[in-house]
Amino acid sequence: KLSNCNIVVSQHEESLSTLISLPSDSIFEVEDEFIVDTEESLFAVSITSIESKSSSKRVSKSPAKDIKTIWSRAIDNVNVNVTIHALGTDKHKSKSLKFGDYIFSIGETKKLEGISFLIEGIYLRKTSSNDSLPKLNSRGESASAKNIKRIYASEPQYSHEVSRKEHQWHGRARYNSFRT
Repeated sequence: KLSNCNIVVSQHEESLSTLISLPSDSIFEVEDEFIVDTEESLFAVSITSIESKSSSKRVSKSPAKDIKTIWSRAIDNVNVNVTIHALGTDKHKSKSLKFGDYIFSIGETKKLEGISFLIEGIYLRKTSSNDSLPKLNSRGESASAKNIKRIYASEPQYSHEVSRKEHQWHGRARYNSFRT
């Protein structure tokens, strides 16, 4: 048997509301991921909140038959905010870049949409399992774009006198002093 419920899918600055049918006895939980097929588009989503039919209150999990509305965010095409600091100055620029299921790692140099940057820190999105914004700042730690709130990076300015390894070390030292 199927149950109908409303789903709100947020993607970037826009939201779409539609009616979907779900197996009545299936249990849905905040942070579950699934596919939503609408007339407008197909979305991979993550549940951010569930509104109960009985009390119109938000719950962390519920069988489909008791769900009034599922609030979700699209995770297959996400914006990742990147703040890039120019080495040796207080200047920085921020850009919002679009990604799918892309992995970013601390210490990597990336060139995306014509912009090169050395990743120094990653702030993750809040989840139901953490109260604060978790941050990654150790070389080699990585996260998927769908889980990232903001990336802090520096411009990779290499010269003949400065090796890539030295630049990465200086970038790490600058980032660590910025954090304290």
